[in-house]
This record gives sequence, structure tokens and C-alpha cells, in this order.
Amino acid sequence: MRFRRMMVLVGAFLMAALMAADASAAGFRLRVEDISDPSNPNGVGVVVTDGGLGDENPSDGMIQVTLMPLNSSVSWSLTFGISKPVLPNADGVLGELYLQSFNMTTTGSAKVRLTLEDTGYAGATAGNPQSLALNTNITGTFCGGPPFGGGTACGANSALSLTTSSWAASGDAVPDLGPEQMAVGALPQIGANAGTSTSLAPLTHTGNSLQAFGGDATTTFENTDPTYSLFTQVILDFTGAGDINFTQSTQTMASQALVNPTPEPASLMLISTGLFGLAGARRRYKLTRP
Repeated sequence: MRFRRMMVLVGAFLMAALMAADASAAGFRLRVEDISDPSNPNGVGVVVTDGGLGDENPSDGMIQVTLMPLNSSVSWSLTFGISKPVLPNADGVLGELYLQSFNMTTTGSAKVRLTLEDTGYAGATAGNPQSLALNTNITGTFCGGPPFGGGTACGANSALSLTTSSWAASGDAVPDLGPEQMAVGALPQIGANAGTSTSLAPLTHTGNSLQAFGGDATTTFENTDPTYSLFTQVILDFTGAGDINFTQSTQTMASQALVNPTPEPASLMLISTGLFGLAGARRRYKLTRP
């Protein structure tokens, strides 16, 4: 009897775990679309769900898409889109959505929108609302050449622009990306954004020289619901041929202090100076103490 009861409990636990994994995967989605075609104002592209059609990585919480044409001019790839349960893995970070190495090359003018979203991040408990720091961070290069080698597609008169925003929303609100769609084609209108957002000023570049870029922005997200969502959008607007590579993260943290696992040299110097100062103060206190 005890053995049967134990097996029933184990089976129930495994079923709950599988259902949780399925729910997590269903919320983690990617939409990449060309929004420059006037005959398709809702966008032309693909919608990929974690573990579904078009996702080349079998791991839960990771989306991978190798080189994919978006139209006759634009090709793109995503090394990894990463969410829970893989992330977060840094102290102080409560939720994270990560775009690792998104690459795009175009032989002509293009305007591409990328949306990555996930739901089910652990939120507030009863009577204990959350006040979180919502941070967006991006680094990358204009005109660095395609990810698999070769010269840059940028021309002398190319004008490139990138805008990015990130959101956190109570109750798992996210824009509706539409049904899963692996083959490039017309998409339904994307749903409205909701929640608290933080954005960067547009990042721009003209010409064919290599240019690195980066930036971050932080705001406060107040949450009273037991779960919340994270989503990010990046819009790439090219007036001519060009290429871009970037990595972007969206994080929620328990305070306004940003997580930096590897302090910069200047930070290390300040930390060491502070420690020496404290040691000296302690020594003087001992010498002067009656």
C-alpha cells in the first residue's frame, strides 16, 4: 500500500513537472519580421516557440535559429535566445531574457522588428508587493561583416539605426505574436505592448566602417501579482545595404544596483582602495583606543 501510494505521488510529481515545463516553453517565443513592405503592413516573417517548429535547440529555455532568409535582401540568425530555467544565473537577478548574438545582413533597404518574450516569472507573494529594477542592456557592432565570415555589406552611404525597448508586465501580459509559423510569410498584426518599459535612445551609424555600440537603461517595475512577464523589442532600420550583430539582455533585480559579475579595472581599483582605507581606519582605531 505504501509503495503504491509512493508511486502515485511520484507520478503526480512528474506530471506536474512536465506540465510546468510545457507551460514555460509555451510562453517563451520569438517573432522576427520585415515591417517595411507596404503590401503587408502587419509584417512578413516567422514566429518560433521554444521547443516548437523552427527551434533548433532541444533544451527547455533556449531558442536557436541558424541562417534564415527573411526576404530576397535580408538574412538573419540567432545563436541563442535564453530564458528560464537556464537563466538567471547571477546573484541578485530575479528574471532574465537574453538575446545572444543576433545577426542580420541586408543587400538593400530594410526595416526589421524582433520580439522576444516569456511569461511565468516568480512574482509577489500575498501581502508583499515587489519593487524591482527593470534593466535593458545591449552591445554590438555595425558593419562587422556576416557571422560566418566575409566582408561587410555596408556601403559608403549606408545609414543604419537600432532602437530597443524592454517591458515587464504583471499577470503575464505579453503582446500576442500570433500562431507558430516556421515558413516566412504574412503575419497577423502583433498585439499591443503592456506594462512598464525602459528604452535606449536610437543607436545610429553611417558609412561602411566598423563601429561598436552599447548602452543600458533602468526603471522601476512595481508588481503585485504572483507572476509577471518580460519581453523585448529591437527595430533595425537600414536605408541601404548593411550588417549588424548584437547581444541584448532584459533583467529584473531586487534593487537598482546593476549586476556586473566581472568588475571593470576602475571598479576593482575603487574596491581595493576602499578596503585599504577600511583596514587603515581599523588600525588607527586600535592604536588610539584607550
